[in-house]
Amino acid sequence: MGIGDIARVISSPVQTFSNIEKSKPSFLDGFLFFVFVQTFVLGFFYVFLSVIGENYWVGSLIPILIGVSPLPLLSYPGIGSYLISMALAFVEIIILSLAFHGVSKYVHKGSGSFSTIFTLLSISQIVSIFPILILPFINLSPVASMLMVPLFGYILMTIIWKYLLYGFSIGTTYKISDAKIVVALILSFLVFFMVYPLITAALFTQVSTEIMRMGTFGLPSVQYATATIEKAGESNILSILK
Repeated sequence: MGIGDIARVISSPVQTFSNIEKSKPSFLDGFLFFVFVQTFVLGFFYVFLSVIGENYWVGSLIPILIGVSPLPLLSYPGIGSYLISMALAFVEIIILSLAFHGVSKYVHKGSGSFSTIFTLLSISQIVSIFPILILPFINLSPVASMLMVPLFGYILMTIIWKYLLYGFSIGTTYKISDAKIVVALILSFLVFFMVYPLITAALFTQVSTEIMRMGTFGLPSVQYATATIEKAGESNILSILK
């Protein structure tokens, strides 16, 4: 088990997850993967969106493609915003891991450990970098833009790919049937979407921009992320999560 597994998740997820599960990863292993993958993803988002993303009219849709957790770092690049972005991502993965573990182990009576599912979900986040890669192609025409963002960016790359990896993670960890995996996904996401938006809303409405600016690197912010953060502070974060 090593950094190479992160790349192998993209090309051969089932085999990679199986090898990781057999190695019996600890929670520390999963946390180290989490820190590495999330730091890479945040850096990728910043470089890509600061150079390319602001040239496109779909900037308001970028939070849908990348999620909520990267927004603090993109808005105010620095140590404080990095820690907040990492905390949001950690809460997201912890909630999903707990939900998957609870349903799969205690409802479906599967075998498996929390540390394994946490590790596999942490590694799975690497595919988060792919949805925004469609942005250079959306200026082909208004029709192409309307189709590519929701279809290829959100439905195909964000939902289907990532959720398939989540399904593979559950099946590999708990050795349950496909039908039970689907039930576990549905029940877990019902719990997730009831809890995570509330936590995110509380953070964005309570944490001041001064905290996010702590330890800034002097790098320019990403326009759309900053606008979204400001909007969240003035209104309800649930409008972003729709």
